[in-house]
Amino acid sequence: MVPGPPAQCAGDPRFRAVLAKFARRLEERLDAMDERYEVGDFDALVGLAHWLAGAAGTVGFDAFAEPAAELKRLASQHKAADVQVSLRGLRALAERMVIPRGDGSRPGHDEA
Repeated sequence: MVPGPPAQCAGDPRFRAVLAKFARRLEERLDAMDERYEVGDFDALVGLAHWLAGAAGTVGFDAFAEPAAELKRLASQHKAADVQVSLRGLRALAERMVIPRGDGSRPGHDEA
């Protein structure tokens, strides 16, 4: 499980909606990162990694901050093999992410 926002935030339905939206966007952005990697568009990867670091921190998923910053650094240096490893790590991290329920419990990330 990826540490996420504090459980007390889970009682706010608006915040849970924000978390669910982040989870959906994360999947889309990870797919975009993979696509950009495949075509060697490192500049786009830098931007996507920057988005991830900021957005994840904003909603309380700080565990993404360092890996996203590392991806940004690697992409800016065009280190293709290292970027690929970093992308796999981010995908694995996303798969362990959970969104808190209103009762403070933490179901899978695709439940809100």
